[in-house]
Amino acid sequence: MVSSGSTAGCTTVHPLPTPAECPYACAGGGMHCPTTEPLELIVAERQQHDCWVPSFDAVEARVAHDTVCTACGGRLSYVALSPPDEGSLSSAWAICCVCRHWVLL
Repeated sequence: MVSSGSTAGCTTVHPLPTPAECPYACAGGGMHCPTTEPLELIVAERQQHDCWVPSFDAVEARVAHDTVCTACGGRLSYVALSPPDEGSLSSAWAICCVCRHWVLL
């Protein structure tokens, strides 16, 4: 994900291009396909329209790192956002560094 600029505390995110067709069997393990459900767009929507900000949880980050992608076998990295109000829950995702398939943590 590429981030640039800032408007009223919100970050502008420019999603990476997605492949036209997924070359992986991505139906198992709760994985979402980057071709039909790009995580970059979900994250950008929350950052740009809802002004969510990046966050970090060491336990969730470890779970993501210790998980293997069921689509390609790659390691997953960690992305998390928190809403601007402290009363709402954060969202965290594990995303494959190789094929960009992702799962909600």
